[in-house]
Amino acid sequence: MADAISAYVLTYNSEAYLDTILRQLTRLADEVVLVDSGSQDRTLQIAASHPVRVVHRNFVDFRSQREFAAAACQHDYIFYCDCDEVPDDALVASIRALKQRGLSHSAYQVSRYWEVLHTPVHVVYPVRSPDVLPRLYDRRRCHWETGKLVHESLVAPAPLGRLDGRITHKTFETREEIARKLQGYTDLAARGIVRKLQQRGKATRAKAISHWLNALGPSPVGALIKSYVVRGGWRDGRVGLVLLVYAMRYSQLKHFKAAGMLWRAPHRTAGNPP
Repeated sequence: MADAISAYVLTYNSEAYLDTILRQLTRLADEVVLVDSGSQDRTLQIAASHPVRVVHRNFVDFRSQREFAAAACQHDYIFYCDCDEVPDDALVASIRALKQRGLSHSAYQVSRYWEVLHTPVHVVYPVRSPDVLPRLYDRRRCHWETGKLVHESLVAPAPLGRLDGRITHKTFETREEIARKLQGYTDLAARGIVRKLQQRGKATRAKAISHWLNALGPSPVGALIKSYVVRGGWRDGRVGLVLLVYAMRYSQLKHFKAAGMLWRAPHRTAGNPP
């Protein structure tokens, strides 16, 4: 008897690729859960045309949204993707074959290739492309890293399995989207920084000054070296320059925002929106 798998996708105004994503998820999983955060476009209409279960939750941060989605799933093995990540046919076939053989690892990794402004790239700060990450996992043995609210990581005990195929991440399709997500992601990153300091009992105004100083030079320069030089952003031409600006602004803004939170109210919980 084949093992059962749940799949989930997080959505918010996610009509662009959702039909394709849901068609792939319904091929590889025994149930598909869509967690929506208040879409106003055709997201829910598209979902209604597929055999998926829709649940609603206001967005707070990515980690808690993923935990909510996993709790809504019926089966312990869960595959997940975002609303701009398209699994290919080889990945679907790999998971279907694995279900028949039986699932044993705590998690299974897959390659993810990034596209920005409709162009394949080598790096989207802070992630190299392609990156390899667990996407099919056993929720009984894995958990989400608690210190991050964005660019969160799934913690899975070794050894991990490997899936064939790929996910294509079609992110940042316009410059306006880059600017919008830059603000949202750095809000979450700053809250994650502050919350980690609070958990360690180190949330002070002195730390605020440290983050301000970091934002003024070391952090954006470090992002330039790490993203553009070391990880090969220079190979992406004009799009690489756009992403270089994004990387430096991301690194700078997260520290500026964390510094502001620490200076105004260092003991206010960073688990809630500022």
